Amino acid sequence: MSGYSGGGCGGQSGGGGGMSVGSVASLRPAHDSTLWRPLNPSRYPAYPVRSPIPLQVPKRSPNRVKTFDPHVAKTFAGHGDWVWSVLFLPDCGQLLSASLDSSIRVWDMGSGEQVGEMTKEPRRAAYAVVMLAGGKRIASAGEDESISIWDLEERRTVGEPLQGHSNSVRSIDVSPDGHYLASGSWDDTVKLWDLDSGSVVEDLVKCDSGTFVVKFSRDGSKLATGFGDGFIRIWKWNWDTREEVGKPIKAHDGAVRSMLWAGKGVDEVLILGTDDGMIRRWNAGKGEAVGGPFHAHSETIHGLALSKDDKIVASASLDYTVKLWDATTWEQLATFTHNGQVFGVTFSPDDKHMASACADHLVYLWDVPRFDDLRGKRSLLAVVHPKQSIQETARIQGDLSNFLDIPATLRPPVSGQSPKVKKRFVDRLKFWHRS
Repeated sequence: MSGYSGGGCGGQSGGGGGMSVGSVASLRPAHDSTLWRPLNPSRYPAYPVRSPIPLQVPKRSPNRVKTFDPHVAKTFAGHGDWVWSVLFLPDCGQLLSASLDSSIRVWDMGSGEQVGEMTKEPRRAAYAVVMLAGGKRIASAGEDESISIWDLEERRTVGEPLQGHSNSVRSIDVSPDGHYLASGSWDDTVKLWDLDSGSVVEDLVKCDSGTFVVKFSRDGSKLATGFGDGFIRIWKWNWDTREEVGKPIKAHDGAVRSMLWAGKGVDEVLILGTDDGMIRRWNAGKGEAVGGPFHAHSETIHGLALSKDDKIVASASLDYTVKLWDATTWEQLATFTHNGQVFGVTFSPDDKHMASACADHLVYLWDVPRFDDLRGKRSLLAVVHPKQSIQETARIQGDLSNFLDIPATLRPPVSGQSPKVKKRFVDRLKFWHRS
């Protein structure tokens, strides 16, 4: 199966029958760049949003209420650049974070201390990290255009990196059986790798808009891919013959930045987060929208996560927030406010915690109340205290009669100083900072 270089990802696919997935969504023009200079476009890819947002700590709200919860959540300081993704290890005692500072760091959830670090030369930004079958190894990808396999115990790479992309690898995912890895890159391709041999099985598709996200279905029978021109493809894959089967699905306007699978069988749904802050849902089997799109955030939805009990969806956005949603009714359950844009979010294996990756160089660890406690409690907002102290703050809105704490505590770094947040600018096409 060879790749096809065409105008947009809605055109012909690499093999099997072509896939037409709808009309191309055009990007809006960039803002005036007189006072700004562009960063490396391969490292800081495009983030079309409605308005530029400087990376600054929000002003303190006068009506925040101090709370003192014995089950204190934490923030983990140590990265020197934006934290892009987070991952819990299977035993719930540790979590990983990948950052543009090129490092993958291991954190102890109990002590809040860094207990390991993985880097390789040359040092390039790390975007994605996923757990491999067995829980002893991870795969990472980033600006170095390759995928690396790491031994968690020895903190070193295993074998040679998976090479074949010609630009930053933005997204990776592993099939449930652990044999295959899918990768999406800014070289406009999606590749499928055999993890046993380390070789490329197929070049699934080539387009001209960049691949933002790849995601296997939970039974491994399908692979969903989202692109910068607003198209999605769902590959119903026959692993024995390696042929694409099924019909194409028409996507929507706005680039697809994040996705996850929910439900089972005929009720299996692909949930999409887009540049315009909307959440959309597609029935993969029927190839049709489920309900209408709804406005979940004021800016790009960069990450999505589903709780292990399938009851709660978390959405991470460049609007500085993570929001929790009832996965059945889509009622908003809670809002977690950060001190910067949020790029990634994930639930712990026991659903008691949630971790988020932030542009302020911090990893946030949150306590998540039970689902039954959240239902019906609208507009519950947890806000990180702007000062370095072991305090939690929460502002309760709506008709709540008592405080439900979802605390996050700023943990002072060893130096005693907060990591300085670089003032970068997000506009329609590029990231900028002052000359």
